[in-house]
Amino acid sequence: MYSQPPAPAERKKHGPLYWIVVVIAIIVLIVIVVVVATFVFAVATTATITAINITSADDACGVNGQTLPGFVASGGSAQETFVVNGGIFLSCTISSVSATTSGFSISGANTPLTVPADGSESLSFTVHTPNSYNGVLTIDIE
Repeated sequence: MYSQPPAPAERKKHGPLYWIVVVIAIIVLIVIVVVVATFVFAVATTATITAINITSADDACGVNGQTLPGFVASGGSAQETFVVNGGIFLSCTISSVSATTSGFSISGANTPLTVPADGSESLSFTVHTPNSYNGVLTIDIE
């Protein structure tokens, strides 16, 4: 006479292997997100050069031991220019510019550069910086 309504379907219970796979998948996802975020933020960091120390074994144009103002480089490089003064009676020549601080390199220097006696010329170059740096850059001018 009265028929019983159908019994609700039983929920499928997941065994321990299912939960282990779920936990491992979540951990792998978190690791991937952390690695990607670290890479993105490392590329976007800024190098802060607090000062530029000049060395020059042959003291080209009398620049050995000079300290120049620093700069901030975003994106891994910065264009730098500074004025080099010639001597009172003698002209001088700068044949090369190189970075001696680890992780830095210099390209595009307008060398050789001859500075006339009692004159001045602009020395310009591009500094390629590490992704993250805060300190003094030492460059060698010969």
